[in-house]
Amino acid sequence: MHCALVWVSCNDDSATGGLVALVKSGLTSPQELPEFFWGHLERDVQLLATALGRNPEDAAIVVHLVLRNIVNITPPSSTYLLRTLGTRDVRNQWEKQFNRLYIKPILQMLESELSSTMTKFLDDETQEHNPLYDLVYHYHTCTMEDSVDAHLWRYEPQISLENFCQYMELQKKTFPILKEFLKNESILKAAQCIPDIVRLQRELHDEFHHRIKHKVAHNMTMCDFIHTKHTETLQNEYQEIVSNIQYAWALVREKLVHHGHLKVKDTYLKVELGLSTPLEYFIPTTTGPGACTFSLVHYLCYVHNNFIAWCQAISNTSSWREHKIQLDHIHKCHLLDYQSQLQSILLSHCHYSLHVGEGREVSYDLPALEKCIVDRFIHGKPTIVVDIPNVRYQEDIYTAAAFAAVRKKVARQRDLQQRVQLDILRELGSPDKLWKSLDVVEIVLGFLTSGGGSSKTKLTSYLRKLKMEKMSFSEKAKEQCNLEHIISLWQTLSVGLARDITLNGQEPFHTLNHELLEPLTECQCRHLDKALPKVDLSALLGTLYEFIETFIRHIDLRNKKRG
Repeated sequence: MHCALVWVSCNDDSATGGLVALVKSGLTSPQELPEFFWGHLERDVQLLATALGRNPEDAAIVVHLVLRNIVNITPPSSTYLLRTLGTRDVRNQWEKQFNRLYIKPILQMLESELSSTMTKFLDDETQEHNPLYDLVYHYHTCTMEDSVDAHLWRYEPQISLENFCQYMELQKKTFPILKEFLKNESILKAAQCIPDIVRLQRELHDEFHHRIKHKVAHNMTMCDFIHTKHTETLQNEYQEIVSNIQYAWALVREKLVHHGHLKVKDTYLKVELGLSTPLEYFIPTTTGPGACTFSLVHYLCYVHNNFIAWCQAISNTSSWREHKIQLDHIHKCHLLDYQSQLQSILLSHCHYSLHVGEGREVSYDLPALEKCIVDRFIHGKPTIVVDIPNVRYQEDIYTAAAFAAVRKKVARQRDLQQRVQLDILRELGSPDKLWKSLDVVEIVLGFLTSGGGSSKTKLTSYLRKLKMEKMSFSEKAKEQCNLEHIISLWQTLSVGLARDITLNGQEPFHTLNHELLEPLTECQCRHLDKALPKVDLSALLGTLYEFIETFIRHIDLRNKKRG
């Protein structure tokens, strides 16, 4: 694309005039575009050189070879590549076809293609080139007389994993485990970060499960969270964990688009995970921003387990016994810890010869290399039992299902006496104290939805069990309430807080859809005035408030209108 933009910007100012407004780099005229696009093209060549393990000159030749193929190779049909790329699947299919037709043939014969092209370049008498190229690329052959004199170092690409992958492309004999290892290498490398990510997820779960609101997690950054840790050593450990998450996320996030276990929104996948990222992206949840790290761990475990199971099946050795390990107990020794040793293993199984004037010859002992990788890194590794902690926010208890679960698991819920309700509200007094006590009750409800409890357990004992006895809370409620009163206590505090908010001229349900906040008609008000003296107003308000928060709030008005 940048090649085309450079060509057009150098030849037709009128065609590129509209690009000046689109390029957000302070450009003011079309005459500045060629240099701007050329800089991008140079960056592309440098990235290609890094990916190929070659120098920028070789990478530039590869670009020319691809352009040559585009000109010379005719597609099977006129619509083969000339189509509207309207969807991601169509674009992916187009890229695969383009790679197979124009790029893969070059990579499969890269050494010979580069050598042939450079020879043609040096033989071309119509082109001026630096004589230094003759020496660097072995075009000039040393004589016996030259051999006693000092010479320049000759350029030779280093042995690397990228070079080895290209070498494997040319092999007719298959080495299935080696091929599968290279196919999954980047993901298996990222899987080394699983223990650190799981450690952070477990600690976030223990600290924040049912104890934090969405708004707090959104406003707090990971850096803010780390600074709450009291020792410098612990802070440094967390910073290293975040660095590992960044590394794994960069390698894996594009793969998560097609990972079917959990759908992560595209907007979340574009977020860079780091110290300045909101904490909600690190707190593991199955929905929202927390699905990023949740899905990251699941995908890494999925690839590791599939690879180990596949290698075990294809090796067909009786000495390989399948065993599993819980995710909470995972360590790096249970994973493929090859990164620091792979380069030396490649070199030890490489046959390298260099002849003056002829270049180098590189080959590998592939059977021995495959056996070495299996024995050292794969054999005996366990599969992982995936059980990722799932944090629930405080607001997550505001569903009809959650309250039904509390009523089921803490049987025989009873209403507080009206005298006790008034004593609690009178004791707390201010909205600020009501908020703090309501926070405590929400946390208790969250734990009761999953764990339940005895209805006769004193609330103060349950708070002590959760290590929440020092949190700001109503002393009257501690004295008078058991777990059988927990829903009634929540209703009392919620209605009391809503009453204070209303008396201050504010709307207690301002977060509801505005279409639901219509005032009653005069006729409806008259009917309500007649009915209220005949009912228990305290019970009515509590039930009505629960209905609004756990049912009405979750109604999708768009679906209702469609229906």
